[in-house]
Amino acid sequence: MKRAVPGITNIMLAQSLKSLEHYGILSRQQYNEVPVRVEYRLTAAGMELLELLRQLRDWGNQYMQDFSNLESHCPQCLLQESETSR
Repeated sequence: MKRAVPGITNIMLAQSLKSLEHYGILSRQQYNEVPVRVEYRLTAAGMELLELLRQLRDWGNQYMQDFSNLESHCPQCLLQESETSR
């Protein structure tokens, strides 16, 4: 998992996994081996969430081209745009 998320620290990964487990998205299985081996799996709720995220990704990909010409209007971006237009 750590290799799949570039730049994540061990502490942040551990906290994120604990949080996902707490909310029932992942289940954790620890094996009594040396070194300790731990497996995480998606729960039924996690599988539902994964499907929703896939649908959201697909929706975004479908409409990304339609809106690619629009400018961002976040406060920081607007500030930068107004400074460069002076």
